[in-house]
Amino acid sequence: DPGTAWIVADDHNRIVAASSAALELLGWADGLVGQRLLILIPAQLREAHLAGFSRIVVSGEGQLLGVPLALPAMCADGSEIPITLTLTRHAARAGRHVYLGVLEGRATEEI
Repeated sequence: DPGTAWIVADDHNRIVAASSAALELLGWADGLVGQRLLILIPAQLREAHLAGFSRIVVSGEGQLLGVPLALPAMCADGSEIPITLTLTRHAARAGRHVYLGVLEGRATEEI
């Protein structure tokens, strides 16, 4: 679906592809490919991301794979937006894997 926002990262935590819908959602004109995933993760979640990502790469399993997660994502302008993220792991060449994240924008919750 051309309207689906998705990002693909390799097992080195680098973005290897991003849909135009993801670029638009996060305010990036381009420039995401080749960046570390941390560019999209708010500072308060980076340590947890690195720990979880390492577990998935090493074991091939993760409690969060396939589970929709409500969390913030960093935009190009440094702001955060609420998204729902669903991650899946896929085999790639030479025994490597890639990780597909499907992003859905969420309405800001009222306080």
